[in-house]
This record gives sequence, structure tokens and C-alpha cells, in this order.
Amino acid sequence: VPGCGKGPPASAPETSTAPAIDPAAAIAQQIDTGIKLLQEGKDKEALEALANPQDLKKWKTSGEWDGVAKDFKANGKDAELLAALKLAKAQTPSFNDKKTVATFPHEGNAKELIFEKRGKNWFIRN
Repeated sequence: VPGCGKGPPASAPETSTAPAIDPAAAIAQQIDTGIKLLQEGKDKEALEALANPQDLKKWKTSGEWDGVAKDFKANGKDAELLAALKLAKAQTPSFNDKKTVATFPHEGNAKELIFEKRGKNWFIRN
């Protein structure tokens, strides 16, 4: 009977203290995923892994998704993104104060690459 002192004591609620994932490590995982998918020619999958989820939703619900993915390849954006990801892989990003935006500086023809944290995941903002 609860509260009468008989039976096993009530256990304290569990508190999960899972270690926070280092933002740089989380972004490095996204970069590795993007590089792998682009090298395998899986452009749509790379876009799904790296693009802003709000943009993806808009493209898919409006019927633009196939065109966006096709143009990404046709206009050489896949090669451009692959080069930028490879460059970023060798760099250390700078973070904003809240560690929700990471910027990789540009070199040569590559433009700067900006990742933004949405929820638990990091996505390319630009």
C-alpha cells in the first residue's frame, strides 16, 4: 500500500545526464555524410541531409523538389558543395555565442559555409 511504509521504497526519478555532443564534432559528422553522399552521386540524399528542413518541406509540398534536385546537379552545385565540404572538413569553424551558428571561412573560389543548429541537428544555412 503506497505511503504506509510497507513495500519497496519509491525510487527517485531518473535523470538523464547524457553528455552534450560537441558542436564541432556534430558538424564534422554532417560534413562527412554530405561528402560521402555527393561522392556516391546521391545528390537528393545529400540535400535531404544538409538542407534546412523548412526549405525541404516547402520544396516537397509545393512539388518543386524534383526540379530543385535536378537543377542542383545540372548547374554544378553538387560539385561546388562537395568542394566546400572538403575544404570545411580541414578547417575549424567559428561559432556564435550560443553555439548555434558555425561559419567556415572561404578560400579561393569556395564561398564561406555556414551551418545552423535546428533542434538537435546542424544544417547548411547558405
